[in-house]
Amino acid sequence: MIVDYKRPRFIFRLKGKGDMLLEKWALVNKRDLFESVFDGNVVVEDLAS
Repeated sequence: MIVDYKRPRFIFRLKGKGDMLLEKWALVNKRDLFESVFDGNVVVEDLAS
């Protein structure tokens, strides 16, 4: 996973082999909590090959 922070946005880039659906779901599922704690927007990108 690669994380970039450019205020007010956190970009999570999932990198791995195969389907990253479970990992993406887990991040999206906790997005609201993360955004409220860190006061920023969360973007999840899938870079899986």
